[in-house]
Amino acid sequence: LGFLRLFRILRPLRSLNAVPQMKVLVNTVISSVPRLFNVIGVTVVLFVIFGSIGTSLFGGIFFRGCRTISSPVLIRNPEDNSTQCWSWPYLLMCDGYCSDD
Repeated sequence: LGFLRLFRILRPLRSLNAVPQMKVLVNTVISSVPRLFNVIGVTVVLFVIFGSIGTSLFGGIFFRGCRTISSPVLIRNPEDNSTQCWSWPYLLMCDGYCSDD
């Protein structure tokens, strides 16, 4: 029966009868919720469209570099050994040929 305590959140709504302007405001917010779902739906559709376009345009473009080694290397900062990051040295791909630039 502990879930019934959640209804305590609704107690401030009892004060809506005392302040009529607040009642109008709350009704406006509640009536705008279905329209917000329309906006969310359009946003999701746009994300899917632009995500698929981006995947088809840039898919694999960062993987097609000529790699100088077969696996990434953990590089440590010479000043303090605590700072480290992974690096994968590769040569740039220009017109289908690998170059050192």
